[in-house]
Amino acid sequence: VSGAGSILIYRRENNFWTFEQKIVAPDRKVNGNFGKTLFCIEDTIIIGDPLNATDQNDLNPLSDAGAVYLFTKNEEVWSFTQKVVPNIRNSGDKFGTSVDLKDNFMIIGGPGHDLDQDDANPLSDAG
Repeated sequence: VSGAGSILIYRRENNFWTFEQKIVAPDRKVNGNFGKTLFCIEDTIIIGDPLNATDQNDLNPLSDAGAVYLFTKNEEVWSFTQKVVPNIRNSGDKFGTSVDLKDNFMIIGGPGHDLDQDDANPLSDAG
């Protein structure tokens, strides 16, 4: 799929980097942005796709709403675990532009989100 995006994982062995696995979004789209941001810790990778249009069920398209994908490693294989989108999605939110993980919290940036902390009071591209 043209421009869908991917990430490549390499493992260091004896001072050499060896290809381990290629990861793509399970719902790849043309001109996606999968891999724009990522965060990896131990056996978890969080991958941002701020131009993703669909919800967690690959439905309800909204241009550039954004999404984040989680992959976990089990016995040397990275596998898709979950697609995360905000409860309230809007076109242009670009959810997944930045990602981080701290303890039991996943922190995800959406600089185009227009609503305040109560999901009210729209202000265009307020972030």
